[in-house]
Amino acid sequence: MKTAIALIFISIPLHAIEFIEVENCVAESGSESFEGKVAVHRTVLSRLKASRHPTNTTEIILKPYAFSWTKYGEAKSMNYKQFLECHKAIEQATRLGPWPYRHYYANKGANAIPPPSWALEAKQTLQIGNHLFLSGVK
Repeated sequence: MKTAIALIFISIPLHAIEFIEVENCVAESGSESFEGKVAVHRTVLSRLKASRHPTNTTEIILKPYAFSWTKYGEAKSMNYKQFLECHKAIEQATRLGPWPYRHYYANKGANAIPPPSWALEAKQTLQIGNHLFLSGVK
């Protein structure tokens, strides 16, 4: 049995930084709503704005233990639909800019985890889909 491989040429020019942003979106929020995908990237942008975090989104995303997929070294494969939706969500998040939430974790759904110790000190929370977004974490 032969396997056919289809190559899809995307007309969206991407730089390495943008590809890592899309990969992060798919890995962290691929099964979430569009709003959830935007929220995840706004969190990345909020970390960028914070002085204690690295100076570009690639450094933020690839920082050890910053996101579960980078912690375990497990990049997710993505299909064209996921790629486009995440690319659009990143554009929307960039237009909206940073917000008060710099941390989140999955507290619902198949990937739910118990609250991490750092989450217990949060001052403000917002639930979007399966993620609880937090601010005020030291």
